[in-house]
Amino acid sequence: MEFFPDGMHLRLRNRKHGTYLHADEDGVYVSLSLHRASLNTAWQVHRVLRDGGNEYVLLHSAAYGRYLALSPDQVSLVYVGHHAVQGVYESPEQDDVLWRPSGWTTKAATSSCSTSRTVSSAPPPGTHS
Repeated sequence: MEFFPDGMHLRLRNRKHGTYLHADEDGVYVSLSLHRASLNTAWQVHRVLRDGGNEYVLLHSAAYGRYLALSPDQVSLVYVGHHAVQGVYESPEQDDVLWRPSGWTTKAATSSCSTSRTVSSAPPPGTHS
């Protein structure tokens, strides 16, 4: 959790493609973008305690005020993953917006989804992951 302090703004980078998670203008979808210097790629960390003291993070879009969430719909009949989307955080019991930090990366903490999606924050200058 030391890499995800409450209130911190960060950008979520796909290390494989060198792109950043971008909140799309429709307020629903997210995509990958090469443009780091955009409000649409900034996400604010909100830390929450759940399930008897387990720590999770919510990732709040600086651009549209929605949270990074997992869609309940599967990507396809072949692939068991779920799309990342922008969602509304309406209830403390809501699981689709919870992310579990692990070093520089986060994984979806949704119990209803059988697969987790990993995103990583870009480390501060001068540090290595």
